[in-house]
Amino acid sequence: ATAQVVSSQIQDQVQEHFLAAQQAQQRGQLDEAIAEYQQVVRLEPQLPEAYANLGLVYYAQGEFESSAKALAAAIKLRPGMRGVSLWLGIDSVRLNRPSQGVTYLREAIRLDPKEKLAQSWLGTALWDAGQMDAALLQLRKAATQFPDDPDLLFALGEAYGKAAKQIGRAHV
Repeated sequence: ATAQVVSSQIQDQVQEHFLAAQQAQQRGQLDEAIAEYQQVVRLEPQLPEAYANLGLVYYAQGEFESSAKALAAAIKLRPGMRGVSLWLGIDSVRLNRPSQGVTYLREAIRLDPKEKLAQSWLGTALWDAGQMDAALLQLRKAATQFPDDPDLLFALGEAYGKAAKQIGRAHV
């Protein structure tokens, strides 16, 4: 019975810290949220949601390396968690690991084909990975799927502009 009591107390602490972390996150107190999520992970290292949320808070702070580590831990514990592949893919692109980003972003699109952010970032990841044709194709597809999105149309225009300059340089 003693082990059950201890386990119950730990679960109570996990819930307490998780709630505190979410509240801090909603108030924009990101350092506090990180500290609370780290407590959750310390108490319950097998809880993928804690790593996922921790990764998103790190991302919000521009801590892409820490974000990627936390999100990778979440994916390892529970593959296919909604949103985790997306943000891990974006982290990878921001950390100049575009090929890795392509893999995660393709997974994010497989999990949710209507995820506009994944469609757009996949184009960027492909471009940064040196796959110009695939990037243009991806951005064109995304712009067709989301014709009212000015950011996607802008990204497509930018990509065409860069492609034209590269082609121009190749023919000089």
